[in-house]
This record gives sequence, structure tokens and C-alpha cells, in this order.
Amino acid sequence: MEQVELARRAIEVANADAQRSRIPRRYVKVGGTFERKGRIFRCVLRGSVSTPSEACSGCDILKYSHHCDAPMCSKWDRSDGNFVWFKEEL
Repeated sequence: MEQVELARRAIEVANADAQRSRIPRRYVKVGGTFERKGRIFRCVLRGSVSTPSEACSGCDILKYSHHCDAPMCSKWDRSDGNFVWFKEEL
């Protein structure tokens, strides 16, 4: 019984940690859209960038926030292996 309680507590801690994580968990396919704070954003393929600091420079989400809680945009997070940006639909 002690092992079950220990496992239950470990799962609770892991789940609580997941709530605070800034790792994007939402996948939007290329060409798809999502809504954030009343604005619609379309997922588009990202062009190449020369430095990591430019990685977010073409993403419209940064017009409204200094940090990003957008869906997956890095090829390492996405199942399609693409880098993407999110462009606001006007």
C-alpha cells in the first residue's frame, strides 16, 4: 500500500509540474488556425533564419505579448517536422 501511495504522489507532482510548464502542447497543422484572446492566427511555414534570436521575429503572436504560449512551432515539438510561425488573420 505504501508503494501505491508513493506512486500516486509522484503522479500528482508530475501533473502539477505539467500545468506550469511553458512547453507548447497544442498542435495546429500548417494552414490551420487557432484563436487566442479574440484574434485568429494561421499556422504558416517559417522561412529560414540566420540566428536563433530571429526564430520568433516573423510570428505575429509577439505583437501582443513579450512571451509566447502559442501552439507548437519548433520542428522538434511538431510531428510534421516543420518550423512554423503564426500569422494574424485580418
